[in-house]
Amino acid sequence: MSELKFPIYVLEKDDDSVFEFSTIVAIQQHLEAIDVENGEYTAWDADGRCLKLSVGQPKSEWLKVIPAEGEAIAKEFTALKDRAEKRTEYPPYEPLSKRIRRWFGRS
Repeated sequence: MSELKFPIYVLEKDDDSVFEFSTIVAIQQHLEAIDVENGEYTAWDADGRCLKLSVGQPKSEWLKVIPAEGEAIAKEFTALKDRAEKRTEYPPYEPLSKRIRRWFGRS
């Protein structure tokens, strides 16, 4: 199988919401390992290829995204992409004291 093609679309089965992720890190930040283990998500790459989400080790790289058999039906996949909510990576943590110094021009 070839490499993943971003963005990745993830359907949350319990509430039918769809999210668009541009990186693996963004997916890791927004999904919970227990939900991945419980099969609460369905995922596709940008071409509509089905993906398998699983939990691996180490914890810092816990999410495995593997191409799986099958593809989404074109018309249904287009509708899914149209309602996807974009999710990005969280910015790196910056201590409050550093932010205050930056805000007041005392970096």
